[in-house]
Amino acid sequence: MINAGKQGSFEGIVAQETDVTRRLDDAYNAVLLQAIKLRTARADAINATVANESRIGFITMAAAFVAALLLTLLTFVFLRRVVSNPLRQSVTRIAHIAQGDLTAPMEAHGRSEIACCCTTCS
Repeated sequence: MINAGKQGSFEGIVAQETDVTRRLDDAYNAVLLQAIKLRTARADAINATVANESRIGFITMAAAFVAALLLTLLTFVFLRRVVSNPLRQSVTRIAHIAQGDLTAPMEAHGRSEIACCCTTCS
């Protein structure tokens, strides 16, 4: 390049500079493409892991939702059997007593507060 400069050959300097620059660019491109390939492979692995974990998360959420529904249903049935039905029967019995029917049979409801109230009411 120095010889071409001394001879005043501008085209020679540009051609030689272009050849050297092209070789450097090609070498840098090879390294850059390898880095891009490596990062793409890592990103694909991360995406696969995330997809698997999100699927597990969705399954867990669905199972928790089903468990919550089941617990809600069991709570409803329990409260209905232990609280609502005995109270309803007691109200019916008290209504019969209020109308003058003292022959209404006393029904056992267990040992809860509601049962004690019903027993005391008779």
